[in-house]
Amino acid sequence: MRYQPDPAPRYRMPAFPLTLKRLAMINLAVYLIAALVRWTTSFDLMHFFACGWNEIQEGYGLGALRFVTAIFSHDPSSPFHLIGNMAVLLFLGNFVYSEIGGRGILHLFLVGGLAGGVGHIALGAVAGNYAPAIGASGAVYAVAVYLAFMAPRLRIFFNFEACWVVGVYVGVGIYLYMNELFTGFSGRVSHGGHLGGALYGALAFKFFRGYYLRLNFKDGSWFPGVQRWRENRQKKALVNERHTLDELLDKVHREGMGSLSGSERKFLEKASKKRRDP
Repeated sequence: MRYQPDPAPRYRMPAFPLTLKRLAMINLAVYLIAALVRWTTSFDLMHFFACGWNEIQEGYGLGALRFVTAIFSHDPSSPFHLIGNMAVLLFLGNFVYSEIGGRGILHLFLVGGLAGGVGHIALGAVAGNYAPAIGASGAVYAVAVYLAFMAPRLRIFFNFEACWVVGVYVGVGIYLYMNELFTGFSGRVSHGGHLGGALYGALAFKFFRGYYLRLNFKDGSWFPGVQRWRENRQKKALVNERHTLDELLDKVHREGMGSLSGSERKFLEKASKKRRDP
């Protein structure tokens, strides 16, 4: 009998979660639209999506929307910027998704991107660089740093541990920003945006991990502070309602139903209806 070697293994792409695929598709769609507009009209659509100190003050406050539009925008002349960001988001975000779910990864991506925009403006102003920026790098850094804290020994690129890979990237970003700060050299990369996103990724794990874990469940609130305020407000309203009801019942017992005003009668009717139909 002749030896039959096993067929060549078939490698399959991992099944990326729908949330990550949608984020990547939105970035890709914006990129293709901007590229098509530039090729056909020579018009730079990214000028209206970029985030910078002067740009966010435009439009009577509407310029603040650039904090969001910049996250989903990439320069059509630099496709590798988009490819690199989306590749890191899909592969590293896949691990983070396993802990915080779709709602958590969406929140981490968006807030990390906003932190990147704030970091770009704040640290750029310190370095004297007021140029606007676009890209999802801040959001991607937030996801990567969260992963480095969540699973530091996880083997990722070239079989290196996540803590070392992400640590080197953040360290290089700090070095390049300090170099920009002291030499005045400003390239096309927003190191402040990277560091802003990385800082939020660390804060998200250290201080808000429980919040992200709750977001993985349907009963987890996007805004727990607002939810607690509403719950406290409802409790106070219920206590006040019971106190008013007790006073009205005492009044009826002492003076009879004829002593009640029209508003007091309506309150009693409403309260009794609540008790009949809870």
